[in-house]
Amino acid sequence: LDYFLISRSLVGDTFAADIDVRSISDHAPITFTHSDIFGLETSKSWRLNVFLLRLPEVQLLIKETIGNPRENSDMGLLWDTLKAVLRGRLISFATNRKRAQQKRTVELEQEIKDKELALKLNFSLESYHALQFLKYKYNKIISQSVEFALFRVRQSYFEAGEKASKLLAYRLRKLTSSKAIRLIKSDSNKFLVTNKDINSAFKQFYSKLYTTESTVNVTEVNDYLARVNLPCLNPEDRDLLETPISIPLLVYLRLRLELGTGP
Repeated sequence: LDYFLISRSLVGDTFAADIDVRSISDHAPITFTHSDIFGLETSKSWRLNVFLLRLPEVQLLIKETIGNPRENSDMGLLWDTLKAVLRGRLISFATNRKRAQQKRTVELEQEIKDKELALKLNFSLESYHALQFLKYKYNKIISQSVEFALFRVRQSYFEAGEKASKLLAYRLRKLTSSKAIRLIKSDSNKFLVTNKDINSAFKQFYSKLYTTESTVNVTEVNDYLARVNLPCLNPEDRDLLETPISIPLLVYLRLRLELGTGP
């Protein structure tokens, strides 16, 4: 029998422990949920799921976006705009597709559960084949999710390669963990652990820090500035500074730099 071994101090905070549906193999997975898990957020960094590029609808979406140029536009600005638009449209497509897959996954789990119960009450070869077909469709959706999860792992940490890649992955993990803020204490002496609460606390702190508490009298400021006699360049010096740099001067400065005598 499958079970979890946890500390006695965590028993009071246990939210749920369930036996799930045997959706793929003959073994039913079990899940354990702890109350401290709720509210924790992961990084919001976005990465392109290359599997989406195989879908015909995504290919058509990219072609339509690329094939809509603007005449007399700067190429650099056009390229940056194209990347931003494509990123937004791909995120929207991936989000809608993920929601549809999650909804379909829940529906398949319920159908598998009902089919298993019906098969126990009245076994038939037709019902058994129908149950296996539902498990196949469920397994196909789960495999796509696992494929993308493995893609994110390979893209984040290159541990499967040579020694240099492993050292790079180790260094990346150290930098990520060293920059992460796991816990802070608020003004009310309450510990904050979620990314949302920590960011909100920092926002309130710096907003209060850089907000002036004194009232500004605009008339007094204008009177003070009117009495200040600031020096200014004469027209000859201003024209000299705005004179275009000549080629002989650039050649002279380059020679000075090569000789090590330049400023």
